[in-house]
Amino acid sequence: MEEKESLFTENDSETKEKDFDESVSEEAENAFEDEEVSELSDDKDEDFTEEKEGENFDCENDSEDEDKSETVVFGYTENVSEEKSEEKKEENPFIKIEESSEYKKLEKEYKEYRQKKVLSHIDALILPNMSQNDIKQEFAEVVRAEKGSVCVLPQTLKQAKKELPQIIKVSVLINYPFAGSEKSTVFAEIKTAARAKANSAVVCMNLSSFLSGNSKIIDKDLKALKKFGSKIKVVPLFPAQGLSLEQASKLAALVKVNMITRVGIALDPLAPNVDKAADVIKIFYNVLGEQCPVDAYGSICSAEAAETLFNADADRVVTAEYRALSRQKLDGVEVK
Repeated sequence: MEEKESLFTENDSETKEKDFDESVSEEAENAFEDEEVSELSDDKDEDFTEEKEGENFDCENDSEDEDKSETVVFGYTENVSEEKSEEKKEENPFIKIEESSEYKKLEKEYKEYRQKKVLSHIDALILPNMSQNDIKQEFAEVVRAEKGSVCVLPQTLKQAKKELPQIIKVSVLINYPFAGSEKSTVFAEIKTAARAKANSAVVCMNLSSFLSGNSKIIDKDLKALKKFGSKIKVVPLFPAQGLSLEQASKLAALVKVNMITRVGIALDPLAPNVDKAADVIKIFYNVLGEQCPVDAYGSICSAEAAETLFNADADRVVTAEYRALSRQKLDGVEVK
């Protein structure tokens, strides 16, 4: 019994030892697994912590970058605003130049030069309906312009030569206003103008036969005027009223054939039509070119009307409203 008990006991101890060993091994394995789990969890925590710290670092960097970018942006804005404020504080040099007294003086002188240049292409036309006071005022206005000239009737020629300085050119308007004067009368007045040393004789031409389709008479008249070329310059003056554009082209061709060196186109005295005259002048200029300048005659009283005629290639404007026209702003008008 004792042996059995000892056997039992031994077996029981062995069993207990075995159970103990197994429990120890299980606990060791569990402990090892727990350590691995804890290590894994620690690793994960460390990774998470590192990631978190990295994210925090990145966020801090991003926030710093954003702060920097914002600083750059706001700094740029501040710089721009500072530059603008500095620009406002500092005067614009161009504005300063334009406001300077020297610039204003030069600008004024240039405008005066431009005004005088245009006026040098504008002549005063003295008509029969003008009083002596009107004539004297027109003469005074031409003298003030320094480079002007006058176109007078035969009965005013002597007065013009006496009262005007030699620098002012004087021409004589003959056969006005397109009346059917005898050729002998026209020729006699041309000779008188030549003896009085007028610069030119402007002869009003009658176009009634030409408008009816007979161009021979006007061709003959042009040839007769050409003969006075050695004594005085003769300028044929044609009325724009009644001329079609085709007729104007044919008339210009006759002028070219007879080698006339200057012509005039007159506006209707009763109803001046500036646009009509400009159309005729343009056709004459296209046919004749610069070898035969074309002048505009009539009651031209506005800067707009003068500009229209000059834009149509008129070389000169001869107006019965010289005083009114010369006192307008003409420095923007282009002349040849």
